Amino acid sequence: MNPPSIQRASGIGPCRLAALALLVVGHAATCTPTAVAAGFSHQSYQAPVAENCYTIVKSPEQVDADQAFRDFNRMIEQRRIARLLLVHGTFGGDDGLGLLSMAADRAPALLTLLGINGDDLRVINKAWKDALDGVDGFNTAYAAEFNRQLNRPDFVDGTFVWGSENNHLDRAHAAVRLLHRLLETKLPPDAGIMLWGHSHAGNVFALVTHLLANDPDARERFFEIGRTVYGDDPAWRAVYRELTAIEGPHPLGSHLDIVTFGTPVRYAWNRRGYRGLLHFVHHRTDEEAAIDVAPYRTKVVCGLDAIRSARYGDWVQAFAIDGTDAPPLNPTRREANAAYAKLFTAFAPPPENGGVLMMLSYWTRLIAYLQRSWGARVSAQGHTMLVDYGESAQRLLGHGVYMDQAWLPFHAGAVARYLCGEAAGNQP
Repeated sequence: MNPPSIQRASGIGPCRLAALALLVVGHAATCTPTAVAAGFSHQSYQAPVAENCYTIVKSPEQVDADQAFRDFNRMIEQRRIARLLLVHGTFGGDDGLGLLSMAADRAPALLTLLGINGDDLRVINKAWKDALDGVDGFNTAYAAEFNRQLNRPDFVDGTFVWGSENNHLDRAHAAVRLLHRLLETKLPPDAGIMLWGHSHAGNVFALVTHLLANDPDARERFFEIGRTVYGDDPAWRAVYRELTAIEGPHPLGSHLDIVTFGTPVRYAWNRRGYRGLLHFVHHRTDEEAAIDVAPYRTKVVCGLDAIRSARYGDWVQAFAIDGTDAPPLNPTRREANAAYAKLFTAFAPPPENGGVLMMLSYWTRLIAYLQRSWGARVSAQGHTMLVDYGESAQRLLGHGVYMDQAWLPFHAGAVARYLCGEAAGNQP
């Protein structure tokens, strides 16, 4: 199935997403709230999922693009949203493998000899990725097209870039830098901010919600770990000062709407750190899978052909759960990464100096854990839309479809109708 047909003619009736939106609102309004953890926590892969916390969309209906963007603009006014930030996912940033940060720490003389610094290399590294994606990536080109469709210059901002390594430490660093960006944004009183994030950007957002919840013990431990690596970073110092200056949740949390696309189920979300939360996941099933797989789960070990063709939807989202991180390439950062894994109650990274038996035991436990846990689609917080984007949605093993501009009207309309409905005040 290709993206739904886009109607541009004016005067067409109400957007045909209405029925779908009513379904979403009806489910979310009755979704059982989950308890707010006092500190950072990880989601459970074995906990039952309530049917009213997700919606299966097997065949997205035809979308009137003009109406979808009108709905989105109306949502902006209703929720007083002053800015929307787009954030890319893992490996989409300026140092996805950690090579540049390691070079800056371990071989600064070599960079000096070459007449280049780490920041220059990061810009180059990000630029070629954006050139390959064009407007079909969460970047400045996508933001410019989104702004054009909304007729709101500079409303959507795609300039935030993080290293995008696949580990806890880099996501924690990104969360602090993103929160610093949000706090530095000059907004009218009571204005809201919206975040759209692809892949693990959603887990960066989850960490932001915990920082905004501002639990004192969790906050102190988080910054204690981070200072060992980022103690001189101005963003870390500024965010820490801001959070310690107030008691209780930071007020920004009550004005923050979050939308994730293909985010693996990892960190739990703290309800005191966001206002609205919606997830999109490319999810497909068939009669064979339905026999032994719950409708809100999927297959991960399914053969190379099924993975390449995204037969069951977004394979990366289902695979990249807890236990699939890669420790930082830079050995000086591994201790802090392991400490964050413990703080986030995640599966510990491999031991640094373990013998053969210790490593064998570790990998045996990890494989057993992954076999039990793989296939999770639905977050315990917010509402998840399990969308079948069709057979043609094979980009990045089904993980890249969310960024295709052809699907923007569908996403804009669905987000607007969800957040403008009664569900906005009743999310788990």
